[in-house]
Amino acid sequence: MDAAISYAGAPRPARPVAPLETRPGVKAPFLPPWRLRKIMCCIDAHLDRQIRVSELAQVAGLSMSHFARAFKNSVGVTPQSFIRRRRIERAKTLLADTSAALAQVAQDCGFCDQAHLTRAFHDLVGLPPRRWRKSLPVAAAACHAETRGSATHRAN
Repeated sequence: MDAAISYAGAPRPARPVAPLETRPGVKAPFLPPWRLRKIMCCIDAHLDRQIRVSELAQVAGLSMSHFARAFKNSVGVTPQSFIRRRRIERAKTLLADTSAALAQVAQDCGFCDQAHLTRAFHDLVGLPPRRWRKSLPVAAAACHAETRGSATHRAN
C-alpha cells in the first residue's frame, strides 16, 4: 500500500516516442507539388498583410496541425518562418529597386513597423536594412567597373 501511495504523487516516467517518419507503418505527410504551388502563390500575393497558418491550411484544404506538419516536411521550415523569409526577400527587392523609406518598405512587406522590419532583417541578413541598402551601390559600382574593364580588355 505504501508503494502505491508514494507512486501516486510522483510524475509518470516519459514514454519514448519515435519521430513520425520512423514509426512503422506511418508515413510523414508531405504536400503535393500542386498544393505547395497554390500555397506559395497565396503567400506571395498576401505578403503585405498578416497571414495566418489557419488561412494557409484552408487554402490547402487541410487541418491546421496536418498542414503545419506537412509544410515543414515539404519545405524544411515552419510556415511562419517561411513567410518571414519571403517578407525579407521582398524587402531586399524593394530596398534595392526603390528609394522608398524603410517605414514604407516595412508596411509593403507586412511588418507592423520599421523596427519590426529592422529586427527581422538583421536576424536573417546580418545587417540592418539601411546599412544593407547603403552597401548596394558600392557593390553594384564595383561589379559595373569589373564588367566595363573586361569589355575594354576584350576590345583591345
